[in-house]
Amino acid sequence: MPTVLSPEMKSTGETIGLGPNFEAAWQAVMPDSYQLPTKPVELLTDAATWQHPAVQAVLKAAKVPATILSADQPLADHTYVGFTLTDKANSPLVTTVLAHGWPLVTALDTLRAWVAALVPVQN
Repeated sequence: MPTVLSPEMKSTGETIGLGPNFEAAWQAVMPDSYQLPTKPVELLTDAATWQHPAVQAVLKAAKVPATILSADQPLADHTYVGFTLTDKANSPLVTTVLAHGWPLVTALDTLRAWVAALVPVQN
């Protein structure tokens, strides 16, 4: 069985974030650590993850658009950030995201931090 490591499991180095305060430094480091886009993009998720109330709350508050992966619906021709709460390496979402080389987030705290990094920090 192939092993698929999420970004949280691959990180072995350190990244430094500089800013006038902790929030600014944290937001500076997130895109670099996880190779996440610094501009809004669409989130690609699975139905089970989408139904999680905390996921809906984070995406609604940040106004991040999301697409639920479906076998019978083609994806739009642009870059997504994949997000799932499943731990199954062979899930269709994980397979699709990794096959396209898109970033994959598998922790709600990482999703929250990435979404926060999309919003400019007020100094």
